Amino acid sequence: MSWINRRDLALLALRAGTGAVLMAHGTQKLFGWFGGAGLDNTAAAMEHMGYTPGRQSALAAGLGETGGGALLVLGLATPAAGAAAAGAMAGAVAVHAPAGFFAQGGGFEYPAFLGFTAAAIGLAGAGRYSLDHATGHTFDQRWMLALAFATSAVAAAAVVTKHPAAWTGMTRAGSVDLPGEIAGAVAVDELVVHGWDLARATGQEYAPDQAALRAAYEFLLAAAEDETRGGGIFGPVVPVPDDAPLLDRAVGLSGRDPAWAPPAPP
Repeated sequence: MSWINRRDLALLALRAGTGAVLMAHGTQKLFGWFGGAGLDNTAAAMEHMGYTPGRQSALAAGLGETGGGALLVLGLATPAAGAAAAGAMAGAVAVHAPAGFFAQGGGFEYPAFLGFTAAAIGLAGAGRYSLDHATGHTFDQRWMLALAFATSAVAAAAVVTKHPAAWTGMTRAGSVDLPGEIAGAVAVDELVVHGWDLARATGQEYAPDQAALRAAYEFLLAAAEDETRGGGIFGPVVPVPDDAPLLDRAVGLSGRDPAWAPPAPP
């Protein structure tokens, strides 16, 4: 058996196992299958935990797991499938995070593992034994990869940051303790700025949520005006006219040139 066949068979097994688990969890939420709570009870639980509106949050989680899992099993639109499943698992991680890491204490170990696995499949591709391969990778283009993961990250952040606890108390980023409101602002800023990075590098249009863009701009502006930093948070500020679009001004504050474009291929 060639190394290529071994790799493709391994991807098939990984897709089938990961996708089936995701589908089982998603159908528990949507339909109450396999002893699950069903949509109404899941919505009520989400509402109780502070994820409002509860029904939309439950639908997003259930569809991300069920749809993403089914597409992973089929190996169809693999970047979108992996991104959707990873985004759903990011929401699950946020739900379980207060209980710590390990699963036996109700922590986020299990959804984090599923999310990273789904993301890895989305990045690696489905392999030879897949509908993506059979259809000539029509739904597995390079630009779809960047767009799918950027969209999933923004959607997951929108859900997670709706929770009141995301903006209160203290949280830890690496070895640094931050107030919740600062950590939330940093997360929104990272999504807006790196979303622009991905879109510009792949030649895509980029139109972030206006509320998120305004929050990112104000965060970057405050950092640039902080004399103790000696400039922007990511590097020296790139001058941009005051009447430029808000996105261009935010990009300039992040140390990037809004006019930058990748070099044309030879």
